Order: sequence, then C-alpha cells, then structure tokens
Amino acid sequence: MFYKVMLKKSVWVAPEHFGPQIRDKIRSILCESVEGQHDVDLNCFILAVLDIKKFSTGKLQDIGDAVYQLEYDALVQQHFKGEVVDAIVGRISPPHSVYFRLGALQVYVRVTEWKYDADAKGFVTASGVSIMKVGTITQVRILQTPDATSRQLIGELVKK
Repeated sequence: MFYKVMLKKSVWVAPEHFGPQIRDKIRSILCESVEGQHDVDLNCFILAVLDIKKFSTGKLQDIGDAVYQLEYDALVQQHFKGEVVDAIVGRISPPHSVYFRLGALQVYVRVTEWKYDADAKGFVTASGVSIMKVGTITQVRILQTPDATSRQLIGELVKK
C-alpha cells in the first residue's frame, strides 16, 4: 500500500552551496539520500519526497558545514503480513518460482500446485484452465515483509 507520511532528517550542506539557491540544494541532498531507501523505523520504502514542510535554521559545524533539520512529506510503500495485493508476474524461474512486481518491490512465491509449461512459457493449473505467465495479474498474500537490506517480500498465491 502507498502512504503519505511525515518524516524527519538532518541534512549536511557544504559551504560552497551557501547562497541564494541553498533551499534547492537542500532538497536535492534530501532526495538523493532518502528516495529509494528503506526506513527501518516504519519498515517501508521511501519512493519520493513530496514537500519539505519545515527547515530549521542551519547550525554551523566546526568543519564549516551547516546542518539543517528537516520535516518533509514522503510517499512510501509499506506492506504488512497477511495483506492481499494485486501483483504482476515479472519473472518466472522454473520449476517452482515466480517473482511478482509490486511497485518498487518484488514478491517471491513458490508455486507448487501449478505445473510449468515450457510451450506456454508459464505455469498452468492441473486442469489446464488457467495460465500464469509474465504480465499476468493475480492476487498474492504477503507472508514476510522485507528487512533493511532487501526489496523482496515472500508471499503465496491467494486461492480463489
């Protein structure tokens, strides 16, 4: 699921960036440091900085840099154990693995009730009625959420 959340961050700015464009530089530094990163406290991935709500007055450090305390709105992606989501098959790895795309994340599912069909380049049900191949959208239940070092969740297919 996608959420808008308020986050805080300290940003260090080198003296060569002091001047009339410092707010633009601070935003650039903030975006480079947080976008695409995992926030450990919220267990979510920061997708984008939406708006900086609060700039503190910079505090000059001994080395000449200034530190600014920021509060900003961010768009994040966060999922929970047991959550059911619609995901797109991104990659199939026979004989039993399917990797689903879910926004900026990936969901690994071990498929045991479906059989891989090389001709169809995907998995088919025992009855042969349904096929799951790259690009197929299906529902997946989240079993395990990612940690700080991974963008991969573990899931299972939702039985209909």
